[in-house]
Amino acid sequence: MAAKLVGVAAAVRLSSQKGGRLLTEQEVAQSWRKLFKGGDFDESVWAKAEALIDELRCESPLRHRLTNELNELRKLRAVDAV
Repeated sequence: MAAKLVGVAAAVRLSSQKGGRLLTEQEVAQSWRKLFKGGDFDESVWAKAEALIDELRCESPLRHRLTNELNELRKLRAVDAV
């Protein structure tokens, strides 16, 4: 799983270095699935998820969906921790 997370982080860094080119929605969705596939989330996963969301245009429906999904995952994590 660590290799997958490194790949996601590298993709986000690479896109930021390409003169501001944002990832496509398809690239973000694919990276998102890989990021959350394992089910064990630490702080680096949350940070990478936020970085992926930031790659999307503000008006993107995918950005809004993933933002809501991330918020729900955080709520579920908080409930499980109690």
